[in-house]
Amino acid sequence: MISWKRYLQVQLKRVGKALPGICLLTAFLTLGLMIFTKAMFLIEESKAENRAVCVGIVGDIDDTYLGIGINVIKNMEGIKNLADIQTMTEEEAKRKFASGEISAYLLVPDGFIDSVIYGENKQLTYVTNEIARDIGGVLINELVGSISGMVTMTQTSIQAMQSYMIEHGMQDELGAATEGINVAYIEVVMNRMEVFELEELGVSNSISFTGHLFTGILLLLMLLWGINAVTLLVREENSLIKIMHTRGLDSRKQVLAEVGTYSVLQCVTLLCVFVCVLIIKSFLGLSIREWDVLEAGEKLLFVVKLLPVVVLTATIQAFLYELVTNVVTGVLLQFVVAVSMAFVSGCIYPLSFFPEVLQVLGKYSPMGAALRYLQKSLTLRNGLVELGIMILYILFFLGLHICKRNVRITKE
Repeated sequence: MISWKRYLQVQLKRVGKALPGICLLTAFLTLGLMIFTKAMFLIEESKAENRAVCVGIVGDIDDTYLGIGINVIKNMEGIKNLADIQTMTEEEAKRKFASGEISAYLLVPDGFIDSVIYGENKQLTYVTNEIARDIGGVLINELVGSISGMVTMTQTSIQAMQSYMIEHGMQDELGAATEGINVAYIEVVMNRMEVFELEELGVSNSISFTGHLFTGILLLLMLLWGINAVTLLVREENSLIKIMHTRGLDSRKQVLAEVGTYSVLQCVTLLCVFVCVLIIKSFLGLSIREWDVLEAGEKLLFVVKLLPVVVLTATIQAFLYELVTNVVTGVLLQFVVAVSMAFVSGCIYPLSFFPEVLQVLGKYSPMGAALRYLQKSLTLRNGLVELGIMILYILFFLGLHICKRNVRITKE
């Protein structure tokens, strides 16, 4: 008679012997992924520097008001990171537009500022590619639309004020009043950034880009750890499990002992990874906003909340190894499934980038629920729904594993 406790002790000893090599391999894997993450940040920063839409302004910038206006717009926080506004001659604008160096140009007629001040209506000429449908074209159209709306409203108010003053015999004060109302409009435009508060919602589940990468890479690491256990969980023959079954250790007890010990291995590996991540994070200068704002106790609570995710990944990986009978097939299966599940669940790219069908599939997949649970835990939100989904998946894969073990035991 073989007791379940005795079999569990044997499995723990096997895990203990393999632990140093697994931790070392995991450390190297973590280092590679962290360097990959740093490279992604550098690429993203490089793209950000070249992301501005180039727009040409054609007009007499010697006009004091026009020159000041262009400089104000170019240095606004909401504009300078989105649009590169360049002043140029009309010939230069046509040449750069034809070569694609600028996305559009705005032709400002002579005396345009004076016409705005005195309520006249000189037209701006906006030149762009009619078939352009990229985000740059949308931004430029919105910019020109905003300018047109502001000019129309200011002209209406200036004309109304001038008409009122003329009707009431206040012509002597007309010039000063016109100048005063234009100065007031300029102040409104220059101070508009102070009338609202910018809130960054993040790329997915109200989490920042770095927070999404942190949770996504952490989950991807857990999935890839399955490769480390190939020598522990792959069974090339069924004789041993049949002997244990005849001596009182049925398939359910065998599977629970193996999955339990493998989960312990994953927990120890997780601690190793966290130490590596914190060291490499400091060395590479990575900043994770959600993690950095947590107190020490909250960080510890987040680590504890990882346990259901560890058990889920361990259950899936143990089941996959039950399906194969050789090491090479086991490694390939683990890798393909890990990358596929990580991609569909949104670990690599946010689910919002995918078609609607894939979004629904990824949201309710095992790793989709695990990723949302990690992100909610990192931001101190309630993840009970995701936890419930993960528990159902754990029971489901345990049931499949036990059924497959029964088939192997009864197989001749």
